[in-house]
Amino acid sequence: MRKTIVWLVLSVLFLCNTVAQGKSSTTKDVEQTKKEAYLKDKLKLTPEQDALFWPVYHQRYLDLKANSRHYKSLKIEKKLSEMTEEECKKQMENKFAKDTKQLEIEKLYHDKFVAIIGYKKTAKLYKEEDDYKDELKAKEAAKSGASKGKK
Repeated sequence: MRKTIVWLVLSVLFLCNTVAQGKSSTTKDVEQTKKEAYLKDKLKLTPEQDALFWPVYHQRYLDLKANSRHYKSLKIEKKLSEMTEEECKKQMENKFAKDTKQLEIEKLYHDKFVAIIGYKKTAKLYKEEDDYKDELKAKEAAKSGASKGKK
């Protein structure tokens, strides 16, 4: 019961923070909160693990989001056919830099997760994150298929 209350309080705080950030990020952050609830159910962490894990998980999410936002700001908004050779080169360098930084972030948090919840639950975390993404894609495909059928 106490665990549920703590989780609800964290969720409310997280949602309040997203409202303060504006509507564009709200949908993504609401989806992140749903994802975390899904993972919480699947991982079955001990109270000690739970208290240590979720702040680290939230920080990973924020670090990955910041990395993505940074490199998105460097993206050249032109069609490929309109880009110069130098612009194409810069675009590719930025993509590799973004991917490299993302991998560095993932490795850093992987080590932190393992220290908190062990290898088995860390592997389960990655599997459940992938399963959640697959479920979202399936729901989107079903939704877009249903909307196409109505037209």
